[in-house]
Amino acid sequence: MKNKSIARKSLVAAQHIKAGDTYTEKNLTIKRPGNGMSPSLYWSLLGKTANRDYLEGDLIYV
Repeated sequence: MKNKSIARKSLVAAQHIKAGDTYTEKNLTIKRPGNGMSPSLYWSLLGKTANRDYLEGDLIYV
């Protein structure tokens, strides 16, 4: 249990994403730690529009 949060992964901005941009395979990635959205939501997020700006490395929240 102690390592669960370290081992879990999250959806992360692979590059700068502006509000109104579409989530794509190029601007999303999966990294540790697991504080953000589950990677299992990756495919359902593709094609949707970002509701805020994200810098590279920011956790994605929808």
